[in-house]
Amino acid sequence: MPNGGTAYLFLQWDQWPVSSAPLTLNATAYLCQTSPCTHIGPYALQQSPATDPVLDLPVTNTSGSAETWVISIGSTASLPSVRYDLSYWGDVSPSYLSQVSPVRAAAGSMAEPASSPYAFAVGAANVGADGTQPGTLEPFSSRGPTIDGRVKPDITGWDGVSSHLSDFSTGFYGTSAAAPHVAGAAALVAAANPGLDAAQLENFLEQRATNSHPTNPPSNATGYGLLTLGSLAGVAPPAGARYTPIAPTRILDTRTTTGGHLGALPGASTLTLPIHGLPSDVTAVAINLTGVGAPASTYLSAYPYGTAWPGTSNLNLSRTDPTAAVFAVVSVRNFRITIRNSAAPVNVVVDELGYFGTGGEIGKYAARQTPVRVLDTRTATGGHRGKLGNNATVTVNPGAPPGASAAVVNVTVTDAGSGGYVTAAPSCTKSSSTLNHDGYTRANLAIVKLSSTRTFCLVNSGASADVVVDVLGYIASAGAQYVALPAPQRIIDTRTGNGGSAGGQSSLALGSQAATVFYGSNVGVVPASATALLAGVVEATTSYGGYLTLYPGSTMPASPTSSLNFTPGRTVPNAVIVGLSSHQFGIYNSRGLTQVAMDLFGYFD
Repeated sequence: MPNGGTAYLFLQWDQWPVSSAPLTLNATAYLCQTSPCTHIGPYALQQSPATDPVLDLPVTNTSGSAETWVISIGSTASLPSVRYDLSYWGDVSPSYLSQVSPVRAAAGSMAEPASSPYAFAVGAANVGADGTQPGTLEPFSSRGPTIDGRVKPDITGWDGVSSHLSDFSTGFYGTSAAAPHVAGAAALVAAANPGLDAAQLENFLEQRATNSHPTNPPSNATGYGLLTLGSLAGVAPPAGARYTPIAPTRILDTRTTTGGHLGALPGASTLTLPIHGLPSDVTAVAINLTGVGAPASTYLSAYPYGTAWPGTSNLNLSRTDPTAAVFAVVSVRNFRITIRNSAAPVNVVVDELGYFGTGGEIGKYAARQTPVRVLDTRTATGGHRGKLGNNATVTVNPGAPPGASAAVVNVTVTDAGSGGYVTAAPSCTKSSSTLNHDGYTRANLAIVKLSSTRTFCLVNSGASADVVVDVLGYIASAGAQYVALPAPQRIIDTRTGNGGSAGGQSSLALGSQAATVFYGSNVGVVPASATALLAGVVEATTSYGGYLTLYPGSTMPASPTSSLNFTPGRTVPNAVIVGLSSHQFGIYNSRGLTQVAMDLFGYFD
C-alpha cells in the first residue's frame, strides 16, 4: 500500500443470518519499501455477538513509505468450519519488480455489492486527459472472477473526466467517476426509450460497448468493454429463436472416433466439438451430455466455442455416479461448442437433439400451466404398470396439441437394479441414451421429437426400472421464443450467497419441506417480459434423500412434480425450464438441508 493510501478489508463467513463467532480480522504492516519508515498498526476488528457475519476493516498507511501488509483471521476459540470469503478494496503500491507500472487490482478482487449477478458492475478506464493512453484500465479497477467463478465487471466507464466540482478541477478519477458516467448514459437511453426495463437498458449499454458483438461474453478486466453510446438507432433486444427437433444423433463419442477425439478427455482440458448441418441463423444447440466411466469426482461443462470457461458446470460425476447424462442447451459460435472436463479423465458422449435459430424455424415453447404426469410405471398412469425390462418399450402420449413437433418432458428412472439407460425418441428403436440409471433415482430434462401421431417411445436397455414422465410443455407454432445467453451464468449458489432471494437470506441451504423464492426476470440480463428460464440446477450437499421442485411465482402448486431427485453423498444435476410469475420462481426442497446451484442458459420471451 502506498504512503497515505487507504484500503478496506472485507471478511464474510457463512453463519447467516447472525453469528457470535469470536473472530478477529487483523492487518499488520511488516515491510517498508523505503527507509526511514514507521510501522503503522496493527489494525484489528472483532466480531460483535449476534451480528451479521461480516467484518469491515478500514486501513490507512501513514508510515512515510509504501508498505506490505499481512492480513490474518484470529479467533479465541476454534474457527467455525464454514466458508470464509476475504476481499480487498483500496490503494495499491508500485511493484517491487517494477517501480513504474502500478500493480493492478488482482484477479478475484471484485467485492460486494458489485459481485452480485443482479448488480451492473462498472470498471474504470482513463479518458486520457492526463496524457495516459485513452482507454487504459485503471490499476484500482477491481476484477473478476467472483468468489463463485462468475465474470465481472459488466462494463467499463470513463474516469479522469472534467468536472465543475472544485475538488475535481484537475479531473474526476476512480470508479466513483466511472459508475455515475454509466448511470448517466443509462438515464439518457431511458429518457429516449421510456419503455425499456432495467435488463433491456443493461443489454443496450453492453451491445454498444467496445467489445460489442452480442455473442462475445464479457472479460474479467473490462466486462463487455468501454461505454460507447452513439446514436439511438440500430440496437434491438436480442432476437428470439425457435426450435427445430431432430431424431437423436450422436456427434461425439470419445470411446470411438465419432466427433474427432479418441480417448478419455483428461482433467483440466477442453475439446472443440464441431456441429455440422446447422443453418447460418443458429443461436444454440440442444444436446444430451453423457460422461462414461469416471474413476473419481469430476464435472463436465458445455459452453460457446472461443470463449473462456464461465465457471459453470453441467454434469457431475464420481465413483458413485461414474456414468450419467444431462440435457443442456449451448450457445453456438462458428458452428462449434466447447466441452471442458474439470478433473478425473472421463469418456464423453454428446447426442444432438435439435437447435434454435432466428430464421425460418417455427417451433416455439408452449408451456403447460402446470406439469402433467403422463406415465408412471409404478401405477397405471400411461397404460403400463410394472417395471420396464431390458429392451422393453412403451409408447407415451404427451397430449400434444395439433402441429406440435416435440414434447418438453422430465424423465425419471427409479427403483432400478444395476446399470442401464433409457432412450426417448419418435420410434421404438434403440438409439442414443436420454437417461442413464445405476440404481439411484435420477431425472433428466428432454425435448423429444414426436412421431406423426404426436407420440414418442421409451426404450429401456439394461436392468429393469420404473419410469416416470412429466410433461412441461410442447414445441409448437405458438408460444415463446428462446434467447440464449452468450455464455452460461451462475445466478444462484446457496454455498456462497450468490443470487439472493425474495426473503433476503441467500447464503443459507434450502430448508427441509420449505420453499424459497427467487427473482428470475427484470434483473440482470433477463427482461421483465420473460416468461420462463432455461437453466441447469445442481443439488450440491444434503444429508437426506429427496427432491427439488421448481415452480412459477411464490405460491407452491397443489400437486407438484419433482424437477430433480437426490440422495446423500452424491452431487446430482438436471436441466430445468421454470416459468415466471411476477418475475419470480420458487424452489421447494422436500427433505434435509440442501445446497443448490443454478446456471442460467437463457430465457423464453
